[in-house]
Amino acid sequence: MISTPTQRWIAIGLLAVALTGCSFLSKAPSEEPVAPVQEPSDPPEPSEQPTPGSGDGEGPAGDERPPDDEPAAEEVTMLDCLRRFGLSELAPGVDELIRGLPDDGMWQCVARTARFDRNYRAWVAHEVLVSGVDHIDASLPGYRAFVRTTELHFAEPQTLPVPEGWTLQDALPSPSGRYLAARLADGGVGWWAADGRAQERYDVDGYDLVWHPEEDQLAFISDGRRLHLVRPAGPAVHQVYEAPAEAPIRFPYWALETWYAGYNESYPPGTLLVLADPEGEPEGLALRPDNGRWGRFPAKRIFDPVARAVRFPSWLTQPWSTLFGEYLHLVPDGGWLAYPNPGGSPYTFYQVPDGVEPVTLTWSPNARFFALVERRDGQLIAQVLRGSHDYTGRQYAVPLENAHIAVWDDGVTVFTVTGATVRAKNHLTGTEHAWQVEGEVKAIRLGGFRLYIVLEDRIIVVPFSEAASLSEAPRAEHPADAA
Repeated sequence: MISTPTQRWIAIGLLAVALTGCSFLSKAPSEEPVAPVQEPSDPPEPSEQPTPGSGDGEGPAGDERPPDDEPAAEEVTMLDCLRRFGLSELAPGVDELIRGLPDDGMWQCVARTARFDRNYRAWVAHEVLVSGVDHIDASLPGYRAFVRTTELHFAEPQTLPVPEGWTLQDALPSPSGRYLAARLADGGVGWWAADGRAQERYDVDGYDLVWHPEEDQLAFISDGRRLHLVRPAGPAVHQVYEAPAEAPIRFPYWALETWYAGYNESYPPGTLLVLADPEGEPEGLALRPDNGRWGRFPAKRIFDPVARAVRFPSWLTQPWSTLFGEYLHLVPDGGWLAYPNPGGSPYTFYQVPDGVEPVTLTWSPNARFFALVERRDGQLIAQVLRGSHDYTGRQYAVPLENAHIAVWDDGVTVFTVTGATVRAKNHLTGTEHAWQVEGEVKAIRLGGFRLYIVLEDRIIVVPFSEAASLSEAPRAEHPADAA
């Protein structure tokens, strides 16, 4: 029986191959190779606008990759894997590999599956990392082929100018990458087009900026109770709504599908949701932008007797998961960070230890992982955890010099800042890439296969791609790779 999340992902990955007919048979000498589909390392329209960095950011350092000519998974086909192991043997076999089983053939099958399934690849990589590699023979070609699938390939950095007169405090890209929104050093909020053709600034004390995960819509809050909705495309639209609450509101987001507020009430996709009085007596508010009407819903969506009270402290930063369209809760009794499942009982992700001060929380772009930055004994450290419903309760820690951190959706590549150096480290392979910048780094962001290094007067954009984003077989693109 497949009993662990790791085993389930193995089975799902292999079954996907079988169902799509991707046998991965070795190519005949006369067969033309399949042209790979390019990830956005060739930047689309928004990234073509910035000019080369010319000293503002250096190219990747330490780009050391394993030799391409070493024997790897090319010698084993997916059909071979299914014939040898089947679903029932390969699934629990991966757990044995992590515990040290020296089976190169099985590792090659893991590498094969990892080449086309991002979820599977991330799950196994994270499991290997949190379990430790002390018992794994790292010289096995199959294992080396697998870890290579987790590498990122970085292009040359580019410089994106900031509108004249603006000084950035923070910035974040829209889903398409065509626009950027920023909190300004003087307290205002602004957005501008990456091609420089449009911009708009609002002289309000704005915070909690967030883009819709699929559309170029921006939401933010000002003055405690005003909710702003901005659509920059075409003629710019800026709407302001006053929340019907006495207490401040926080954490705006959109209902990604029908939002069920109770047994007899629901809101359609596109409804804007906020939390009022998040650290006192939280209450949910729902705004219908189509008619301007507000509704209310219980902020506590964990229907568990143990979780008698919940809070949403400011260090949650952005509690909403783009993967499931729900938000994290903090259960003060025990310090549990939890998430509601469809049945109501909570998925518990992490327990904040006594004496530890949480600082910020950062999701990976598609919310497959998140990093909780804590202060322990005066030192900053980030706990990197899974963000999915089959979370297993394990994490690894990354020491930090400051609270700037970004996590890629593979769960093993983490971006940090040390002084004037921005560093990307694959914690499974140890590979590092670094960029030196001139000026204080205000923030680092990930979006659309790009790293955004936010400085006061410019943004350095570093496009990248995944080493194993697509299958080698025709028409075998995994849906996650097209997202």
